[in-house]
Amino acid sequence: MPHATNTAPSPSRRSVAKGVAWLAPAVTIAAAAPRLAASDVGCSAEGQQEIDNAITLAKTKSAQLQLNFYQLAAALDGTAQRVYVNLKNLGTAPVLASPENPIIITLTLHTADPAQTRWVTSFGTRGWGTVDKGEWTNGMLTFTWTITTDLPVVTSAGSECDMYLALGPGGGVTPGKQVHAEAVMTSFGVNDVLTGDDFPALHDIVDTTQVMECQEHYYAQVQANLTANYTLYASGSRTTGMGIDWPVGETVSSKTIGNGTSGGSDTSENGIW
Repeated sequence: MPHATNTAPSPSRRSVAKGVAWLAPAVTIAAAAPRLAASDVGCSAEGQQEIDNAITLAKTKSAQLQLNFYQLAAALDGTAQRVYVNLKNLGTAPVLASPENPIIITLTLHTADPAQTRWVTSFGTRGWGTVDKGEWTNGMLTFTWTITTDLPVVTSAGSECDMYLALGPGGGVTPGKQVHAEAVMTSFGVNDVLTGDDFPALHDIVDTTQVMECQEHYYAQVQANLTANYTLYASGSRTTGMGIDWPVGETVSSKTIGNGTSGGSDTSENGIW
């Protein structure tokens, strides 16, 4: 990807995400500054390694998005009343999205009753995006969740985002029973482009006596690492740690990761409700 030379004020991260590859230097040192005593030896092997490690860490942690299915209570077979598809940004920077480059998740409900044509009484999101509902076809109902604003780093439950499905006819009973869900992310916005602001400043990485000598290596490493190593996960009652990898375009099922509950110990280990 071509990169413009740095001869103008640094643009915003959003403009970079739209295709302008502009590196905003994290450190500015006057060209006429006196050379330090360490200048004769150049950037040390230790300094180069410290820079490489810091750049790799910043690049890898740029975006971590986690998905899971859960209910408020009674996540047992045939007892669902409201089900949530939850997204958490566990990275170190917002996950970018816009109307031009949205995050899109397709959710499909599967029921054992192929004649099923109703009982989703309402649906929507808590704070992020819009949801469009399809039509029942052979016991399957598809929803398209489109998010066009940035997802902030999770700092509390209020900074997570949820898509919810209210299932009828009420009383916690799911008609048809044996329902599970599958989710696939069909669009991930523009989250593979980084700017200089995504990396730590050089003076925060190496000893002060090495700042002048390591500039060339630092800027070369930043310029070579402007594509992020983003990671997506799916987690639930059947997974451990962060969960399983969930690459863009691949389907994850509640049968695989489980269907949890935030309101008690009832957890559908088989991912069915």
